[in-house]
Amino acid sequence: RSTKNKDKVNIKKDVKDLYETVLNKENTRALMFMFGHYLPSFYFRDIEWMQSLLPKIFPKDPEKKYLYLAAWEGYLANNLYYEIFIDPNFQELYQYALSMDIDDAGRKYFRDPDDGIAIHLALAFVYYKDFGFEHPLFKAFWEKDDSELHSHFISFLGRSFVSGDNVVTNEFLEKNPMGKKRIREFWDWLLTNHENPKTFSSFGFWINTEKNIFEPKWLAEHLRKTFEKSKGAIDWDYGLTKSVVTLSKVAPKDMALVARLHFLEGQIRNPDKQFPFMVESEWVEAFKILYNNSDTKEEIYNLINDLIEEGGSAFWALKNILPENGKV
Repeated sequence: RSTKNKDKVNIKKDVKDLYETVLNKENTRALMFMFGHYLPSFYFRDIEWMQSLLPKIFPKDPEKKYLYLAAWEGYLANNLYYEIFIDPNFQELYQYALSMDIDDAGRKYFRDPDDGIAIHLALAFVYYKDFGFEHPLFKAFWEKDDSELHSHFISFLGRSFVSGDNVVTNEFLEKNPMGKKRIREFWDWLLTNHENPKTFSSFGFWINTEKNIFEPKWLAEHLRKTFEKSKGAIDWDYGLTKSVVTLSKVAPKDMALVARLHFLEGQIRNPDKQFPFMVESEWVEAFKILYNNSDTKEEIYNLINDLIEEGGSAFWALKNILPENGKV
C-alpha cells in the first residue's frame, strides 16, 4: 500500500514522552503486540523518531525474545507499506526474523510469524518491481530449508491472486501486467531451483483457467512438472477439478500424466491420504476426452485399470469408459 495521500500530523512532545515511557517499562506480550501493530500510524508521522525506537520495539536481547516475537507478530499483522518495507532498518528486521529459531511451542498466534513474513514477501514480490529474484531478502527467504515457510508464500499467492476474487486484487492484475508476469516467472523459477515435494504440493490454489493469468497449455505443462516434483500430492484439488476438462482438451499428454500422478501416486499410494477417494464428474469427462484421443488412449486405458485394481470401488465410475468395462 502507498501512503502518498496520508495526512501528515505531527506528534506532540507529551505524546512521544508517554509513548517512550510505556515502551521502556513494558514487559507483556499483549502490549508489545500493540506497539508492533500500530507502528505504521506513528512511523509515517515521524520517521526518524520511530526509527530510533525500533531497537526497543523489537529487542534482540535473548531475555526479551518473546517480547520481540509479540511485537513482530503485531507488525506482520498489518498491511504491507512500501515506504516501511524498503527502509533499511526494516530490511534488517526481516533478515533477522528469517535467521531466528522460533521456539514458542503451544503459543497461539493472531498471525503466525512464518505465515506473516511469507505474506509480506509474497506481496512485495508481486507489487514491487525492485523486489525480485536477486534481492537479498528474497534469496534469504528461499535459501532457508523450510518447506512449510515456503508453502505459506506459494499458497498465499495462489489464494490471493490466482483463485481469489478480491475486487482490488483483480483490478491490479488487469491494469498491471507485471503482476501476472511475476506470478508466471515465479513458477518457472521454483521449478528450476527447488526440489522439495512438500513445497510443490502447495500449488493447489494456482490452478485456474478463468482469470487469464496462465495460458491453458502453459498451465497444463507446469502442472505436469509440479505434480512430478510433488509426487502427485496437492493441498487443494478443487481448482484442478474445475479446470481439468479444459486442460485435457488442449494438453492431453500433460494431463494424462497429471491424472496418473494425482490419483495413483498422490492418493492411492500416498500414505498420508486418510479420507475416501472419489472421482468427480469433471474427472470422468476428462478421462473420456483423454481416452478418445489417440495420443493418450493407451495410457488412460492402463491408468483406469490400475486405479480400479488398486483403488477399488471409488474408481468404478471410470469402468464404463473402457470397452467391455476394461480388463478388471
